Amino acid sequence: LKKTMHIKIITIILVAFLYIDLSLAKEGENNSPSIELIKLLNIEDTMVNTSRLSFAPFLETIRTKGMVEAGVQEVKDASDVYFRKIASDPDFKKELAHIYEEKFTTNELKDLVEFYKSPIGQKSLQLLPELTNAGSKLGEKYANKYVSGFKEQLTPIMKKYAKK
Repeated sequence: LKKTMHIKIITIILVAFLYIDLSLAKEGENNSPSIELIKLLNIEDTMVNTSRLSFAPFLETIRTKGMVEAGVQEVKDASDVYFRKIASDPDFKKELAHIYEEKFTTNELKDLVEFYKSPIGQKSLQLLPELTNAGSKLGEKYANKYVSGFKEQLTPIMKKYAKK
């Protein structure tokens, strides 16, 4: 009986240490610079807002092709839910944090965290979706400006290497 009680106490102590160790590991993971950066980037709202701006031309297309406004709004609402599901997926956030860890050192991540905590960093986060969309439109404008010359270059190359 005394031996059984001794084993139970040791088991309880081991389980307690394991629990404490796991909770500290989890807490440490949540405090890593990459996780803190993902939280600061407010990735859910940033991704949803960027996606909305990118999706807006499609909504305009279906509107001009005759879809009633109620239908356009339903498509917009469904796309918002879709984009938010992606952005709020915990595995997505973890994988995104790992991408940052692969590209930046721990010190660089800490510097990014400090930057995004600053007023200019906060402003850049607020403007990021708009800037991304504007840059995309600008790129498309200039791509269209030079596309005919690019097609002229590609045509002989494609003919030269076409399967016979």
